[in-house]
Amino acid sequence: MDELLESLLAERAITRVVQDYTRAVDRFDWELLRSCYWPGATDDHGTFTGDVDAFVEYLQHLMPRFERTFHQLGQILIDLDLEVGIAAAETYATAHHRIVGADGGAQDMVGGVRYVDRF
Repeated sequence: MDELLESLLAERAITRVVQDYTRAVDRFDWELLRSCYWPGATDDHGTFTGDVDAFVEYLQHLMPRFERTFHQLGQILIDLDLEVGIAAAETYATAHHRIVGADGGAQDMVGGVRYVDRF
């Protein structure tokens, strides 16, 4: 029973980090975003790979072009190794970004994303 409870608590904590991450990006909350990473962590978004501070700086320059963003999380699959104290998570999401041009016209970008994380 202790291992089951430990697994459930770990899965809940990981799910909360994924939720905090998308909330931080959608609200441009850079401190919340930083709190989603361990010290020394790196992020690889394809168009960006680097440490957390560089990732936050990258988003601070990228995100103002969007009037709003919205991430809808789907399933989160978490594989735990309680003996070693690590976990792998794979999360599917839909991301919606609205760009407003200089002429006032809006363009919506919608895409499916998959987050692959190690904890």
